Formats: sequence, C-alpha cells, structure tokens
Amino acid sequence: MNRMIAAAHLWVASMTGDARPWARGHDRRDRGATSAEYAIIIAGIAVVIVVAVTLFGASTKSLFDRAATGIPSS
Repeated sequence: MNRMIAAAHLWVASMTGDARPWARGHDRRDRGATSAEYAIIIAGIAVVIVVAVTLFGASTKSLFDRAATGIPSS
C-alpha cells in the first residue's frame, strides 16, 4: 500500500511540475518534441517542397504540355 501511495504521489507531482529527486531518470528537459521543434520540421519540409517545385516545375510543365498536344481533341 505504501508503494501505491508513493506512485500516486509521483504521478501528481509530475503533473504539477514538482518532480522530486526521488523521481530519478525523468529530467524535465527530456519530455519529447516541443512545438518549436515541430515548427522547425514543418519549415524544413516546406523548404524542400519549394525547392522541388522550383527545380522540377518547368520540366514537368513541358512534359505535360507535350502529352497534351499528343492527345487528339474530339
């Protein structure tokens, strides 16, 4: 029973931000990705998309233009 109370106290303390030294191994800095890190990832993906569209956009357009001229109109 004493162990159960200690576990409950640890859970409440971690939820309120009052983690004690007896909660070894759980550093507040190791809580996973923050929204800033997700924003950096999304910005990187956006840059990759813009670069890909810029590099391949003209050649893709010409490819589709050639394909469109090869299709007979009815």
